Amino acid sequence: MERYTQRWQIILSEIKRFDVRFHPDAEKEYKGLDNSVVGIVNKSIDDLEIRADEVGKPLKNNTNSKLAGCREKKLRDAGVRIIFKVTKERVDV
Repeated sequence: MERYTQRWQIILSEIKRFDVRFHPDAEKEYKGLDNSVVGIVNKSIDDLEIRADEVGKPLKNNTNSKLAGCREKKLRDAGVRIIFKVTKERVDV
């Protein structure tokens, strides 16, 4: 089993294209999530590591908005919205 786990981790590390980093406020929100929601959010974060440039909806480019250039991914089942910005090989949540 351990050999399988190690092999799987190597495969995943080769697939990951983006480094996901949390803003301090986002980290506080994440730590405050209910345990039933954390698994759903973790799967979405894993998805961002692989294909952040392909998922989510671009937010409107409003001149008064600090979110211009960001994307959002809604997790309707969990009632959570993840706002993130993709820059080269990094994703800021």
